[in-house]
This record gives sequence, C-alpha cells and structure tokens, in this order.
Amino acid sequence: RQDLTISINQAAMDRQNMQVSREYVDMPRVCVDMHELTQILVNIILNAIQACAASEHAEHHLKLGLRSEGDFALISITDNGIGIKAEELPRVFSYGYTTREEGHGYGLYSASIDAKEMGGTLSVTSPGPGKGATFTLAIPLQPKAADVATTQAMQPDS
Repeated sequence: RQDLTISINQAAMDRQNMQVSREYVDMPRVCVDMHELTQILVNIILNAIQACAASEHAEHHLKLGLRSEGDFALISITDNGIGIKAEELPRVFSYGYTTREEGHGYGLYSASIDAKEMGGTLSVTSPGPGKGATFTLAIPLQPKAADVATTQAMQPDS
C-alpha cells in the first residue's frame, strides 16, 4: 500500500528529486480498510515531501518501514526535512495546526482520527529542527470482530 501512495505522490517527489528507501520485514497479513490506510499514508507522505521541500538539505530522503511489534503492524515514514521543535510535537495532530502559510492543518489531524478509528495510533518523533521527522502508524494485526466484514487483506507492495 505504501507503494501506491508513493505513486500518488510521485510527481511531487520527482520535483524534489527525492530518494526513497524501504525497510520491510515479512509479516502476517493484516486486515484493514484500504481506503482509510491509503488516505493516512498519502497525508503523511505529502507532509514529508513538503518538509523536505522547505529544508535546506541538498538531498531529500524518504524511508518507508514496515514491521510488527506485539499485536501491531508498524508503518513508519521518515524524512530528512525541516524537523519539528520539541515544543511543537504535542500539537502536530491538533485540528488547524500548521507551520506552512498555505497549510490548513487538516491532513495530519484527519490521519490521526482515521488511525484511531482503525484501532491504532499515529505518532511522530523528531530530533529537532533541520533533522527530519518520523511518523509511525500502528494498526492492529487482528481487527475488531465487528470490522472483519468491511476489511481487506493488506500485504506490503513489492
């Protein structure tokens, strides 16, 4: 699914000459709402592209990760963009919060709500300004029984 979201954002990534790397491990199949998952990943990747575009780095990097931990599949997206100040980290997923003049502060907010609706979480870490950020989506390996009828199986794209 990450590769689909990469292709959705490919033109913007090409404009930034962004290099993409992947760190996937073999995992069991995960049942999720593919529309919600795609929307979350598109928002996070677009945010990473914008953070790299605003940075002073000569090279722009995006690293996609997929692994399991306990009862969760973890999808991580790491960029080498402008980073996030420690005092801003708690507000990143707040409605209306943005650091961009043309931003509306809805993308990461809606992504965090969608993650909760899937029974998961969306978190962010950053070593600070100029040092990039990592967004991690944790989704349950086993969906709630009520969600099974409306989910599809997810496997990492090759």
